[in-house]
Amino acid sequence: MLVHRWLSLPIAALCAVVLGVPAASAGTPPVVWWVQAGATPGGDGSAQHPFATLADVEAASAPGSTIQVLPSALALDGGIALKPGQTLAAAPGGIQPRMAGDAPTITNSTAGHLDGAAVVVADHTVVRGLRIDGAYGPGIRGRDVNDVEIDGNLITGFDQGQRVAAVGWLGLQFAEAGIDIRAAGSTRSVLDIHDNEIAAADGNGTIFRTSGSATMNARLGRNSIHDLGLASVLPQGNFGFVEAIFFDSSDTSSLKLRVDGLSVDDIGSGTTSNADAIFSTLDGISQQRVDIRNYTFRDSSGVGGPRASGGEFVTGIPTATSGSRFSLRVADSDIRDAQAEGLQIDDFSKGGDVTIKILDTVISHVGLSQTPDPAEHPLGRADCLEITPRNPASGSDYAVTLDGDRFDGCTGNGVQVWNGPATLSDVVAAAVDDLSIDVRDTVLAGNGGAGLLVDDVGTIGDLALRAARTTVTGNATGLALLDAAPGATAASTIDLGGGDLGSRGRNRIFGNGLDVRAAGSFAIAATRNWWGDPAGPAPGQLALDGGATLATDPPLDQDPQP
Repeated sequence: MLVHRWLSLPIAALCAVVLGVPAASAGTPPVVWWVQAGATPGGDGSAQHPFATLADVEAASAPGSTIQVLPSALALDGGIALKPGQTLAAAPGGIQPRMAGDAPTITNSTAGHLDGAAVVVADHTVVRGLRIDGAYGPGIRGRDVNDVEIDGNLITGFDQGQRVAAVGWLGLQFAEAGIDIRAAGSTRSVLDIHDNEIAAADGNGTIFRTSGSATMNARLGRNSIHDLGLASVLPQGNFGFVEAIFFDSSDTSSLKLRVDGLSVDDIGSGTTSNADAIFSTLDGISQQRVDIRNYTFRDSSGVGGPRASGGEFVTGIPTATSGSRFSLRVADSDIRDAQAEGLQIDDFSKGGDVTIKILDTVISHVGLSQTPDPAEHPLGRADCLEITPRNPASGSDYAVTLDGDRFDGCTGNGVQVWNGPATLSDVVAAAVDDLSIDVRDTVLAGNGGAGLLVDDVGTIGDLALRAARTTVTGNATGLALLDAAPGATAASTIDLGGGDLGSRGRNRIFGNGLDVRAAGSFAIAATRNWWGDPAGPAPGQLALDGGATLATDPPLDQDPQP
């Protein structure tokens, strides 16, 4: 619908649209300029005689004006830098970027102007309804900009120059992106990025970065990102990164990212790439708040490679920096067929706060191409959800909520929470201050490892685990609760029903290779649960070692969910 957009224009602009003439009197810049690839050179920028080049319209237009791009079989080359308050949009009738043919198209085939970016945004600018194709560098770039709207564009074929666009955490390299916006210093940046399609390029879908004391609030809605490969300039293999969305924060900056309705498919280049649909790093004492809703991930063609995931979030670095804050909320999402992990959170912070909420989300059939590696955790890799504190001097606090989810059919564990090294031969295990895990109305089913694994291989100051109304079935091990050495977990409260955390039980724990494995000093309350039999769990379905205890009486005498 275009009616409201046109009615919101000044009267002078409406005159320009209807009559095809500049909106203001002679000697003053018009409100609306027109440009068309292949137009007769020497036009005056009116609808009847549009400019023929981006350079002409960039030079003639003033801040606050609108630039309409008319359809053409040709692309407008050379790129354009917008001025504050400008709108760059497809002319009426051309606002269908996903259509083939004569969609209004912008490119920048060389690095000579704007360092190869097709569009450079400024404060209070809008880019709408265009096809942006074949840029030497990024499709759209912005630095220290505020109030930017990028809406309904088709962005393809960027990073023709095959360049490194960003060097991040621990020297990781990232190629150019369809959309690349960064905020430094004391910048305040608000971005609205909706209904875009980013595809068919060897580079990242988007890059968002903050540093200094900058703040960024990026709101992404209903974007589709697919068919992105690894840039040839990047390392090939485990450190060859390609992402649909990459974001990072450093110093004391703050980054808030809200993603709603994202669709991701076919990111990566097979075994030569490390492809994560969403990848983030957090450095210094910066803060990130990430809210993901209605997210769909697939790897339909199997191009993700052996380390690909639906999302990987790396917080902190292995140094003495402390005080970072990370919050992740994933809701109403569907993540399937990732070749490594569904979602992975690796935390290296010291003295930080990590909050994770996974709500009404399905993570399924992860790691089906994985072969177990004896150097990895003995209970598996390729987890539906993996949460790993990794700093040996952490002292960080972790709060994990799983509510209304389904974790099923993964080669490794349904959910794994462990404070271990990257591999058994890697760095020493982590120290955690407080770890709380709350599981409600969730299904953990058919996984090759444990349905839920909580494994303290370092130290935990206080562990609190509560589960209620949760189904655990068809896994190699239903629940694995492990304390590596006596006293490694200083204090623990595990309440699967009838314990001190208020769980009313009603869990369904049955039909696993082993229903419960517990080791160490854990005392587990597990009353009022269904174990597949009114008599409770069969002795052969329990393995309790190292002083661990499990209180199951009274069990439920019938299945609460027949």
